[in-house]
Amino acid sequence: MDVLHTNITDGVAVITLARPDARNALNGPLLDALDDTFAALDANADVRCAVITGGGHAFCAGIDLNAMELDPPALLLHPVATRIANRRFALIAAVNGPAITGGLELALHADFRFASPAAVFADTHVLVGIVPGWGMSTLLPQAVGESRAREMSFTGRFVDADEAERIGLVNRVVDGDVVAEAIATAKVIASYDLAAVAAIRGLYTDHAKHQFDARQAHETAVFTDIVATLTPAAVRQRRDAIIARGRSFNTKSSSGS
Repeated sequence: MDVLHTNITDGVAVITLARPDARNALNGPLLDALDDTFAALDANADVRCAVITGGGHAFCAGIDLNAMELDPPALLLHPVATRIANRRFALIAAVNGPAITGGLELALHADFRFASPAAVFADTHVLVGIVPGWGMSTLLPQAVGESRAREMSFTGRFVDADEAERIGLVNRVVDGDVVAEAIATAKVIASYDLAAVAAIRGLYTDHAKHQFDARQAHETAVFTDIVATLTPAAVRQRRDAIIARGRSFNTKSSSGS
């Protein structure tokens, strides 16, 4: 299945999630493809920076709840987040549409984020009845502060692009082509001394990692316990509630209310 595309030009890798009909929801094949891709890019000395985005009108709707209904642990315990977190190169997320729950975590693993006006962000773990397992409880407060992160995670509310920029979740909202803007920035990074960029990135990453490792170990333990309690019926019911909530948000946004 062709669920992910990668293109490398002038030291910049562009990774595009390619399940547009499913809003790039993360199923088994896409998670495996992400894992394989980041492993290959790490081993490719020509790659100096990367951009990740979504094909179609969404960045990533998170875990595919239809697939999760069949086998929750296989998806939720996938090690891809560790692979992405431990990459050697800088990563920019070009968020071109909704980035929800696992999709938000994927964006948070980037070094920074640009967003189109169509971008929407939410942590809906609470609606599914599970907890984060890919670092949300550490990465989200690092981006927006502890209080705002708690509000997003406790309520599952949707944050539009303008608010995301205001609270520091994204660096900027790009009115034009957000992927082109991210690539242009990635080319600037790739043009600089590789050792210097790696060293500077290492300082930021190492300082954050001391906090991340301890909190992530605790998050994973809680997450594993919660996942073990999930049933197909519960996943199905909560999936329908999330879909209804998303439709309600879209209706309110289009009406300007």
